[in-house]
Amino acid sequence: KKDAESAKKAMVYAKRYESDIAAMRREASPQHFTPGQWADQLDHADARVFALEAHAEGVAGNLEEAVRIAQKSWAACPTAEGALELANWLSKLNRDAEALTWFANAFTIEDSRTTEADRARDRTRMGELYAKIHGSEKGLGELILQTYDQNAALMSERQANLKRKDPNVQAA
Repeated sequence: KKDAESAKKAMVYAKRYESDIAAMRREASPQHFTPGQWADQLDHADARVFALEAHAEGVAGNLEEAVRIAQKSWAACPTAEGALELANWLSKLNRDAEALTWFANAFTIEDSRTTEADRARDRTRMGELYAKIHGSEKGLGELILQTYDQNAALMSERQANLKRKDPNVQAA
């Protein structure tokens, strides 16, 4: 729900989830995961919990805090969900140029949780915001390509870091 009381309850559950993830980091990886795969799973979990916390803070009216926590989500593991939380709260703060960058990140980052409907919605919102800032969508394609290349490099670097820690991280 989009009310402060529900957001407060959601934050309690999210903090519990965050605590559980921290506890799992202190334990050995389950047998069906290599240490690198487990670390990657926990990074994704951190990103998810921070996105949930950011959403709850934003709904509660704490927009700057929502932005700060959403940035933690992206730092933990770049996902469309984290980028969208950043974009939405920056947009609510009328920080349109920054929001546009994060809508582009959400649109271009590879994320298995993102549906075609999500991408279409993100594309529409990104186009509207770009036109608001620049007067038209002319040049939007360049922004999308630039963001795509940056995210491809970011994800490649992330995979390389995981592989350095665990050569079997991509093993099946």
